[in-house]
Amino acid sequence: MTTATYISHDQSGNIISVVSGSEGSLIEPEDLHINYTGPEKVTTDFYIKDGEPVQKPDAPSPDHVFNAGTELWEMSLDQGKIQAWTRIKKKREEYEFSIFSSGGYLFQCGSKSQQRIMWATQRAQADSSISIDWTLADNSTHTFTGTEFLEVGSALAAHVTACHAISSGLRVQIEAATTQAELDAIVW
Repeated sequence: MTTATYISHDQSGNIISVVSGSEGSLIEPEDLHINYTGPEKVTTDFYIKDGEPVQKPDAPSPDHVFNAGTELWEMSLDQGKIQAWTRIKKKREEYEFSIFSSGGYLFQCGSKSQQRIMWATQRAQADSSISIDWTLADNSTHTFTGTEFLEVGSALAAHVTACHAISSGLRVQIEAATTQAELDAIVW
């Protein structure tokens, strides 16, 4: 029994289907195809070039689509915009939850630190004459008056607001981009 393999493909060389079976039981496709006799098991991880199946290179990401005509992995502009926005949001979080400055002192501002600063700020609003001992980003400690700590709370709010303002501006640029190169040029 002789085995036949028909590989159907589009004009660009993208494989649409691979059908194998006994030669007498298969009907030759009417669309673009090759009659494959090689030893390799061909799947849609291949494309057709010069009448022969060729293994595609590894995809840069699951969001890329292989273009058999150019033999390159490409991404749609919409998917590129999603990836660019994800990249910007990650950078925003890095900056938002890093450190900020107030009165010449550097403060940690991870999510727990932000909560603690807001609680201390609320205490200072209730009683501006209190003293607050605070561990700074360099692990040194400093004592702040309630009034000084209200400034720390304001500086934290300004820091978070600035991070979101930057990312909002970059999102406008992402939405306006018309090429992947423009998207790649948008950085924090």
